Amino acid sequence: MTIIEKFLLRPKGAAASSVVNVLRWQVRLALPVIVLCSIISSPHEVAGLSAFFGALIGIVPAWAYAKIAYREPRQAPRKLLAAHFLAEAAKFCVTAVLFAVVFWVFKDVKPLALFAGFLATLVAYWIALLSK
Repeated sequence: MTIIEKFLLRPKGAAASSVVNVLRWQVRLALPVIVLCSIISSPHEVAGLSAFFGALIGIVPAWAYAKIAYREPRQAPRKLLAAHFLAEAAKFCVTAVLFAVVFWVFKDVKPLALFAGFLATLVAYWIALLSK
């Protein structure tokens, strides 16, 4: 059992493996973007940190989605669909709030690096879902 499975999630069966797979791919693709942004930027720029925040903006809402959508693994189809709609709405709100917080608090943010980190997590999300 991985750390992600043990401490962050708790869904059972196929849902757990899909969620863990998505989160792993998000981290796998975000790390090279963060390192690349850190290398390319000058020493006084914070592009690597901006890319890190962008990756977090992609990973944290995906984790929140999983926590909400898979709270109760065995449900009636109507309740399962409602849970996924609620999870998607929460994911959207968490993403919007995190972007707002980063732009409000982090004045030296590099938007290109921020969105590169975020985009890496979005690409990873679809790679993980399509890689089965």
